[in-house]
This record gives sequence, structure tokens and C-alpha cells, in this order.
Amino acid sequence: KYNAQAYGAQAELFYRQGRNDEVEATLQKAVSLAPEDWALLQQLGLYYLETGKLAQAAEQYQKAADLVPDNPRAYNNLGIVYRKQGRPAEAEAAFRKAIDLEPTFKRYGNLGAVLLDEANYAEAKSMLERAISLRPDDYRAWGLLADVYRNSGVDRAKVEETYRKAISLNANLRKQTPNDPFLLADAGGYYAAIGTEHESVPLLKQAAALAPDKPEVLYEVAVGFEKLHQRDQALLWIDKAVAAGISTQFLEREAELSDLRRDPRYQAIVNKIR
Repeated sequence: KYNAQAYGAQAELFYRQGRNDEVEATLQKAVSLAPEDWALLQQLGLYYLETGKLAQAAEQYQKAADLVPDNPRAYNNLGIVYRKQGRPAEAEAAFRKAIDLEPTFKRYGNLGAVLLDEANYAEAKSMLERAISLRPDDYRAWGLLADVYRNSGVDRAKVEETYRKAISLNANLRKQTPNDPFLLADAGGYYAAIGTEHESVPLLKQAAALAPDKPEVLYEVAVGFEKLHQRDQALLWIDKAVAAGISTQFLEREAELSDLRRDPRYQAIVNKIR
């Protein structure tokens, strides 16, 4: 057990040093020494998740859930992987299980996001409002709620007001970590949704420059440009997101990309991977 923990700590050090080729083998050694340690399974699952190996991540998180069935973190992480794989029904079930075990604002937000993916706007709104009631300064929940409003025909003034709330909360965090590509991409997307191109484009480009290998960031950048009706730029960044490892199954289900998917150039991008 002690040796297993030592390998886990060593893997964490390797990851911070960028020695990714050594991380996986070290974590696998840790798990083999202590297969009953769910925390090590979670650590290995996180490594796979962050390196885009979604099938392997799901396998580790499922093992952790089987090992400790009342562990909400394992189910929440499974939900995250399933959503990235374009498996919304399974993601929804996993998030609901996590909430049953331990309701937190992040888990309500995650469930709201996947319900939005499924165009279940009424229940998505309810889950996101619960997330906000638990954490009123959670900018992502406000941004997702604005997405729900925009897609369900709510008055434009209310849609813009909600996006601006998300922008304001996001800006507070960017003051602390101004080079966080996820914060920048989200803010750029919110500005794009309300048509503020001069605010949106610099944020989207900065996010992409800071995270050229992060498929989630590149995807958000692509969606931002699609919202701005800049199709050539949207396709450029979708191409980069696919090359970086984003799931094509996820892209096929995203409502934000419904028009883009009809562009023959999008199909050519997907066919390169297939």
C-alpha cells in the first residue's frame, strides 16, 4: 500500500514535469500494487481523461465505482467522460447517480449541461437554477442557463442579461488567472453569443494560442466563431479540435454545430479521422 502511494506521488511529479511517457506506466504500477485503492484508479482515470484517452478513462472510473458504489466522484467523472464521448443518456444517468449520493453545485451544473445537449431545456433550466442557488458565483452555470434561454426562445433581453452575468463572474476569475485558456474561451463564447465580435475574437484567439493541444478549448473557440457567423474560422478550429482528439460522436450531437455539420468541409474533416 505504501509503495503504491509512492508510485502515485511519483506519477504526479512526472505529470507536472511534462514527462507524460512515464506517467501512465508509473500509475499502472501503483494500481497493480493496490488494486483496491479507488483513489489511484481515479488518478489513472484523470490522466487518461486529460490526455484524451476516453475509453481508458471510463474503464478506470467504472472500476472505482464498482469498488466503492457509494462514491459520488466516480459517477460524476464517468458522466464527464460519457459526455465527451457523445453518450448523453449514459452521462445523464451517471450525473443523476452522483447527485443522489452527494448533491453539489458542480454535479447539478454537469447534469444541466448534458440535458442542454439533449435539448431537454425545461429540466436543464431547473438543474442549472439549483446549481446557481448553491453557488451564485458559478459563471459556468450562468453561461449554460443563458444557452438554455437562447435555445428555447426566451426574450432576447433576458438572454443577453444572463450572458452578461456569466461574463462578469468569469471576468472576476480572469483577474486572478488571466492566462487560463478555459476562462478565455468561455468568455469569448459568451460575447459571441450576444454578437459582440470586437470583445469575442481577441479572447477566442488568445485561448487557442495558449492551449493549442487542448481539444475542449479548440472546440469552444470553433463554436464561438460559428456563433459569430465566421464559418471559415469555425471550420479551421474544428479541424484542430478533431486533430487534438475531440470525439466526433460528441460533435455530431452538438446543437450549436447543426448548421456547420451540413457544410461539406465539415464532413471532410471528420472523414480524415475515420
